[in-house]
Amino acid sequence: MTQVAQNIDDDNRVLTKKNQELKIQYLSQENDRDLLLRQLIHQKKESAKLSSRQQKSRTSKPRDSSITNTASLALAEPDPGQDIARRT
Repeated sequence: MTQVAQNIDDDNRVLTKKNQELKIQYLSQENDRDLLLRQLIHQKKESAKLSSRQQKSRTSKPRDSSITNTASLALAEPDPGQDIARRT
């Protein structure tokens, strides 16, 4: 009878120790999860802030009309030098 009690007591100590290790591991994972969530929230806020800045800079900058005008002129008016080169 005492041998059975001793075996149960030994098993109980082993299981109690394992339970304590698992609790520590669980708490560590909980802390890691909280940290990752905080980092994710921070990254999303930072991303939204940068997107907002980018959108504001796009809408507040005047477009360079000289590039557009030059391109439209090139399409509208043929280069006289090209016409001469074709004839020769």
